[in-house]
Amino acid sequence: MWHLHPALIDSTGLHLLFFRDLSGEDLTTLRVTDARVSLMTWAPDQIVAAVKWRGKLVYPVPVRLQ
Repeated sequence: MWHLHPALIDSTGLHLLFFRDLSGEDLTTLRVTDARVSLMTWAPDQIVAAVKWRGKLVYPVPVRLQ
């Protein structure tokens, strides 16, 4: 699963504030589906992941782009 997270507009109304973590709903969705990895990005080169590993949900998993 790959998705962009929603954002809030800051108090000035000029900037977006992105959530940097997977939500509980994101983690539950990963746990109950056949997917094995959930990746989420909130800015260029900023990615966080959750994975199913040996029957357990592991989060956060750092992602390094090469």
